[in-house]
Amino acid sequence: MPAKKKKKPNRNQRRRAAEKNVGIGKRGVSSDAADLRFGPSESMQGFTSAGLASYNDINPNAVVRELIQNAIDAVADAPGTDVAKVRFVLTKCRLDETPGIGSYRRAFDHAIKTQSAHMSDQAGQIVNHLKETLGKSEVDVLAVLDNGVGLDAKRMNALLSDGVSLKSAGSAGTYGNGHMTAIPASDLRYALYGGVTATGHRLASGHAVLASHHDGQSKRLASGDGHYIVSFDATQSQPYRCPTNDAVPSLVSQFLDEIQTDFGHGSAVILPTFNHFRDEATTLWDNVAQAAGSNFFVAIESGGLTVEVHDRRDETAPMFLDKAKLAETLAQYKENKRAKRGFLNGERAFQAHEAYRDGEQYSDDVLGGDLTAGQVDVRLLYRDDGPKRIDFCRNGMWITDKAPRFQNKFADKRPFHAIISLNPKSGGTIYDLVRRAEGPLHNDLLLARIVDRAQRTELFRALGALADWLEKHVDKVSTDSFGVAGIFDEIDFGGESSGSSGRAQRSLRGTPVLLGRRRTSRQIEKVEPGPAQGREIDPANEGRGKRPPNAHRPRARPTLRDTFMAAARPAGPSRQRIELSVVRDCADAELRLIVDEALDATCERHGMDEYLPARLPNATLNGEPLDADRFTTWGKDRVGIRLGDLKNGATLAIETDYELAADFSSLVEPSLRVELFTRETADTATTSPSNSGDDDA
Repeated sequence: MPAKKKKKPNRNQRRRAAEKNVGIGKRGVSSDAADLRFGPSESMQGFTSAGLASYNDINPNAVVRELIQNAIDAVADAPGTDVAKVRFVLTKCRLDETPGIGSYRRAFDHAIKTQSAHMSDQAGQIVNHLKETLGKSEVDVLAVLDNGVGLDAKRMNALLSDGVSLKSAGSAGTYGNGHMTAIPASDLRYALYGGVTATGHRLASGHAVLASHHDGQSKRLASGDGHYIVSFDATQSQPYRCPTNDAVPSLVSQFLDEIQTDFGHGSAVILPTFNHFRDEATTLWDNVAQAAGSNFFVAIESGGLTVEVHDRRDETAPMFLDKAKLAETLAQYKENKRAKRGFLNGERAFQAHEAYRDGEQYSDDVLGGDLTAGQVDVRLLYRDDGPKRIDFCRNGMWITDKAPRFQNKFADKRPFHAIISLNPKSGGTIYDLVRRAEGPLHNDLLLARIVDRAQRTELFRALGALADWLEKHVDKVSTDSFGVAGIFDEIDFGGESSGSSGRAQRSLRGTPVLLGRRRTSRQIEKVEPGPAQGREIDPANEGRGKRPPNAHRPRARPTLRDTFMAAARPAGPSRQRIELSVVRDCADAELRLIVDEALDATCERHGMDEYLPARLPNATLNGEPLDADRFTTWGKDRVGIRLGDLKNGATLAIETDYELAADFSSLVEPSLRVELFTRETADTATTSPSNSGDDDA
C-alpha cells in the first residue's frame, strides 16, 4: 500500500508561519532551529533606520561608554560581586561563521528589491557598503565581556525590546534600547548577545538592522529589524524565544566559555565585522582607555571598575586600566583638547579625575532640610587659576557639566573644581530623578524629560538646594589677593566643541572683560539731540565756530593715553568688581559704568549707542565703603566714583552695586564697560555725556 501523502499546509498555516517567521520545511513542519528572523511590520523602514539615528556617527566614546555602563549595571545585580570587570577582546573569524548570515543575505537581497524604487543617496551608500562587507571572507570581531549577573529569558527580551527596561533602581542606564548604541560599530549593523548565569545556564540572541522587505515567501511586509532567535510570537509577554545551552552558536559560545572560566558568570556583546569606529589610525586601546577613563574616573578611582583590552589577532600583550594606572593613563591624553560631541576631552577628564581624587570630600547630609533627595558626595578642589567647573556624576559615570540650577551663581568665588557624585546605595530620590532626566546617551540632564510634574519640581528644588550649598561652601575671592592676573577666571559650563577649534562654551555673565588701553566705538544709529544726546549749542554762537555733531558720521571716542589698565567682572547679581592699574600719573580720576553699545547677554539690542551711565548706589574702594562726597551725580542719581589723584604704579580694587535706567532696566545680564576720566575730561563729560571726550578704558 503506498504511503499516505502528506498534506500541504493550508493558507492559514502558511500565514501563521510567515508571521512567526519560523519557516515551513519541505514537509510543512516549522523549524525549531535558531536563525536570523524578521518579524511582520505595519510600516516601511528604510536603510537609514530611525532607530539608529542617534548613534550612526559611530562615536567611540558613546559606544565604549554604553558597553561599560551596561556591564556596571549587570554587576550591580550580581550578588556578591562588587567590582565590575570589563574585557574588550579583538579577534577574527570567517564571515560564514556569523550566526544567521545566510538569512541575512536573503533579507538584504529582498530589501534592495523592495526599497529600490524610493532609495535615497544615503541609503544607496549604505547598501554599497553592506555589499562590500558581505563580499569579505574574514572579518574582525569585537567582543565585550563582563562579570555581571548574566542573561535569562526575561532580561534578554527586555534587551531586544525597544523602550523596555528591566534595569534596577541602582542601574546607570535608563533606556531599554541602549544596546543600539553599539550596532553601528559593526559594518553589517549586527550585534550578538550571550550570557551565562551562576548556575551555568546559557542564552544567546542577536539584532541586525536592515530595511523593511517582502520576504519572498509571503506577500506581507517584513520588518527591517532581524533577531537571532528560535521563534517570534508578539502575543506573548516574552516574544523572543532564544537558543539556550547547546543550541548557542559557536561564535557566542566560545566567549561564554571564557566568561565562565575567568568570571564564573556574566554576559557578552559581540560585534562581527567590527569597523574600528572607522578610524584605523587609533588603536582599540586608545579608544577604550580614553572613553573609560574620561567617563568612569569615579568608578575606577573608587575601585569599582577595571577594564582590559586583549588584541588576539597577534601576540600583543593585554593592557589594563584600574585605579593604580588611571592617573598615568589619563595623563597620556591630557593634551587632547578637542571635545567629542558632549563628552569630556582629554584635558578636562584629567582635571576632573584630579579634582575627585585630591578634592576635599563632603558627603554627610549635603542637601538636608525637608528634601528627601538622599545623600550626595561632593569633592571640592581649589585651583590657582583657570575656570570654575562643576562635573555631575552618577553611579561612577560622568553625566554632564551643565546641570540645571548651577549657572551664574559663583561669579565672586575662587577658581574651583567640584565633582558632584550620586550612587544608588545612598542617593535616594535625587539619584532616581537624575536618572530619569538623562538623555539616551546619558550625557546631559533635562528636567522636561520627567513627565510627572511633582517629581520634576522635586528635582528642580533638589538641584537648586545643591547649588545653594555649593555657593555657600566655596570660598570667596579675597579683596586683598584680588589682582589683575587673578581676575580672569570664569564659570565654565561646557567642553563641547562648537567647531573644529574645540573651544569651551562659557557663560557670558561669568566672563571677565579686559578693557584695553585704546578702543573706539562707532555710532551706528541716528541719535536725536537732547539733554543726554549731544552737546547743547549756545544760541549766541549758533552759525559760528564748530558745527554740531553729525549723527550720521561714525564717531571715535578719544583714546586713553596709557593712563590706566582695567579689568572687570561680575561679583554677584547687579554688582561689579573692577581692578585698576595706573601706568601714568593722573589728577582727579573718575570711574563710571555704562551699557556697552547696548548689548545684553541675548544680543537682542544691536544698533543703539545711547550714553547712559549706570546708577551706583554704593561702592567700596580697596574694601572701604565710600562716602557720598566720593560720588558724582546726574540730578539725584550717583553715576560716577571719584578716585582722586593717582600715581603711577597704584592699584585699586573697586566693588560697586549698579542699577540700569530707561530701556536698559530690564536687562538681566548686561554687557558693561568701564569708563575712566581724568581732570581734563571729567568736567566736560559731566555736562555733556554723549560727547564727553572721555579717556575710555
